[in-house]
Amino acid sequence: MGVLLVRGAEGRFQVADVVRLRGDPHAVVQAVVGTAERDGRDVVVCLPQDPGQAGRMQVQYLTGRLAGWRVVSSAESGAKAVRAMPVASQVNGGGMEVLRGGWNGVFLEELQDFPGGAKDDQVDALSRAFGVLTAIGGKARGVWLDWAAR
Repeated sequence: MGVLLVRGAEGRFQVADVVRLRGDPHAVVQAVVGTAERDGRDVVVCLPQDPGQAGRMQVQYLTGRLAGWRVVSSAESGAKAVRAMPVASQVNGGGMEVLRGGWNGVFLEELQDFPGGAKDDQVDALSRAFGVLTAIGGKARGVWLDWAAR
């Protein structure tokens, strides 16, 4: 669902929260909106935009549901490993920390297994949040949209 990334006063990046959910489209939208409400309006919501009309409609719909929040959307381009390089540089250079939470184990395991692991959604969300945060500052929640047909 999403990774909340903040930049501390000393300049280090902090993964402050991770929310994971796989559900039908309604459940995912409710979780995105609920998470934004919990995070507060000072957090930029970073949405992926799939190519084509359906992706544009999805971002338009979610942006409407997030009225009052700053929403940034972008198309994914290039290989996931390449998109993850800037944030990986911070991790490897000691510029990133992960706050304690019940989500730590699954999150860190996915990062450790990337790019060869079975899952990479949290890496995508972290990369998206990092890109927006370094471009505009503040706090950012990178979102991935994952739903299963029921």
